[in-house]
Amino acid sequence: MLQIPVPDLDQELRHINAYDFPHSNSGLNTSRDASQYETEISQILAGNQSNKVEVPEERTSHCDIKHLHNVPKRVLETGHNITCDSLLHSRRGSTVFDQARKWMDKHKEVPPSDKSFLQLLQDCERFKRARGYHLQPVSQEEAEFPIAFNIIMHKDASQVEKLLRAIYRPQNVYCLHVDTKAEAATIATVRALAGCFPNVFVASKLESVVYAGISRLQADINCMKDLVKTPRPWRYLINLAGQVFPLKSNLELVKILRIYNGSNDIEGLYNRVLKGRFQNEWRETNLDSPHPVLKKTENKKNPPAPDNIDVVRGSAYGVFSRAFVEFVLTDEKARHLLEWSRTTYSPDEHYWATLHHRYSNPHILAPGSYAGASLLFFSVVCFLCVCLLFPGFNHPL
Repeated sequence: MLQIPVPDLDQELRHINAYDFPHSNSGLNTSRDASQYETEISQILAGNQSNKVEVPEERTSHCDIKHLHNVPKRVLETGHNITCDSLLHSRRGSTVFDQARKWMDKHKEVPPSDKSFLQLLQDCERFKRARGYHLQPVSQEEAEFPIAFNIIMHKDASQVEKLLRAIYRPQNVYCLHVDTKAEAATIATVRALAGCFPNVFVASKLESVVYAGISRLQADINCMKDLVKTPRPWRYLINLAGQVFPLKSNLELVKILRIYNGSNDIEGLYNRVLKGRFQNEWRETNLDSPHPVLKKTENKKNPPAPDNIDVVRGSAYGVFSRAFVEFVLTDEKARHLLEWSRTTYSPDEHYWATLHHRYSNPHILAPGSYAGASLLFFSVVCFLCVCLLFPGFNHPL
């Protein structure tokens, strides 16, 4: 049985909240002049005001000062006004960004362990109040446009909770998939976190996820199966990794998705498809060990994709209309493609794209799909929903 130390709840909550400005729960009609934000933030950064500033959701995205570390007086010994705006619009090597990075490197956050975080979740109401969750819709527009989210994770429950808190709205619905190889404390903490909310749940079927294997794609599909059964009338589904963080507020997402009007947002690469990923057979191995791997089967080839399907390379992540999700789960060609993909490399990076891009597969009439004729000369169809920073790519967004 998992033994969990019992920390001081109030002290632990103060510790985890020390890294975040609290959310505003002031309702639907909050409005303040932007100059007030600049003045108050400048005062805080200059050390002239001890209180934290609450920034209403309607006037900011998640890339805002309220989501930075709580900056003490000494950070501005450099004399620079470090704000999200100055960071996001600084060029490579700028003094502002360099000083902010130095401070962050020097004052690294030490998150609570999953075991101690689990104890905090024993009192859900206190936890939600302390963490500043939005428990009422922030706007009528958002209330009328619920969104579904998959969160695929394997570690760091406290980091996933930060992600959930940033995207949480009571009208939305959230499926959490935890790798079965995750530590017992991590799985227990995620289940306890989901138990604090009526619209958050752990996937009914969990996978032992193998890097670049079919199990990664299956984890998303398991959540999709659960989400279509929920009574909430969500319009779009966005799948996320547990280690990401949003750059847009929920209201901004709603406005963007209304413009999409049923279209999906899924990357597609028509030429650079990396045929070795699916012409050779790949299988998940050592599934009973703590470290299963994907291996190429020696001297064995996959058959061609079924139903005259032309494989399109893309991303594991996207924005999917509800109609597209239902199509994925019920269409015969979609099911055939999924079965064929079980012996391919990183099928999550071709499955969504292949079903979505009608230029390569005009006979797959997926809802919200894209013909792409106007962008053929690029051979790449860009998408808008995800920004990835790979290791070694050292530049501010």
